[in-house]
Amino acid sequence: MTLEEFKNKYPDIAKSLILEGDAAGYDRGFKDGEAAGIEKTAKENQDTAKAAGATQERERIKSVQDQLIPGHEALIRELMFDGNTSGPEAAVKILAAEKKLRTDTLAQHQIDAPDVLPDPSTDYAQGIPKKPDDNMPVEERAKMAWNKDPKLRMEFQGDYEAYLAFEKANSKGQVKILRSKDVIVI
Repeated sequence: MTLEEFKNKYPDIAKSLILEGDAAGYDRGFKDGEAAGIEKTAKENQDTAKAAGATQERERIKSVQDQLIPGHEALIRELMFDGNTSGPEAAVKILAAEKKLRTDTLAQHQIDAPDVLPDPSTDYAQGIPKKPDDNMPVEERAKMAWNKDPKLRMEFQGDYEAYLAFEKANSKGQVKILRSKDVIVI
């Protein structure tokens, strides 16, 4: 018996079989289409998420790299690829490292520094005379007085050469100083 003969002899059964086949085919096609659509959408979403994640990671790495201060390259390299540290967090870590470096350097300089030498103009405990000796040359006495007395420097407006000329003239008796109660006239 052929399909056409079957349809003509049993139309109700044939119609019922066709409807049942259509329903089964529809269900199977829907499920297959849905699965294909979900798979396609999942792949697209995964690709989009990967691209967004890669962009965010590049921006994070760039932000960390922007915090570089010379001398801290190794720390920046470590922070760039740890996958967690943000730019601001890197900045805080770099500042902490820089502060430690400076503190350590200062401590090392203080350890390495020679002892402080006595200042001849102020350190009289070392046997340096408190006032210039009259037997010293005028230039040495003038230099010692100049270094010791800020009022003297102010009086000569910071001009050591003028003060030295005054002292040389004074030592030869060429200067007459007139004093009043508050004013010295030269």
